[in-house]
Amino acid sequence: MKVIGQDASLPPGTQTVVSVGNFDGIHRGHRTLIRQTIQRARSQGLSSAVVTFVPHTRAMLNPDEPPFVLTTCEEKAHLLSGWEVDYLVCLRFDQAMASLSPEEFLEKILVDRLGTREWIMGEDHAFGKDRLGTKEFLHKRYGKYDINI
Repeated sequence: MKVIGQDASLPPGTQTVVSVGNFDGIHRGHRTLIRQTIQRARSQGLSSAVVTFVPHTRAMLNPDEPPFVLTTCEEKAHLLSGWEVDYLVCLRFDQAMASLSPEEFLEKILVDRLGTREWIMGEDHAFGKDRLGTKEFLHKRYGKYDINI
C-alpha cells in the first residue's frame, strides 16, 4: 500500500475504486466498505483507494467542539497494512477543501487527482459544501463521469 500525501495525486493513468471518509478507528462498518472497495477494484483490474482527511473534518467544521480523534493517517496506514489496499490517500481538509461544492469535489479531487471509476459509499454518506452531495445527487447529475456508485 502506498500512502499518498495531502496535496499529491495518483500516478497518471491510475484508475481507482474509492471509498471516502474520516475512517476514524476503522470500525466494522468501515471495514465492510474497505473490503467492498478492494473486491470491486480487483474484479475490474483497477486500483483500490481509501480516501481520508487530515485533520478530521469535524475539527475544521466545528472548531469549538473538535472530535476526539482515534487514529491519525499514520495509524490508519498501520491498521490497513495487512489489507490489499493499493492507496491510502490522506487529503488536507482545510477551508479550501471544506468550501468545495459536491461537483468540485467530484471533478477536482476524485476524477482529476485520483482517477476514480467507482465510489463505494455507505447509505448516509454526504460530501461537499454543506453535505449536499449524496448517492441520489450523484446518480442524477454525474453519469457523465462514468463512475459507478
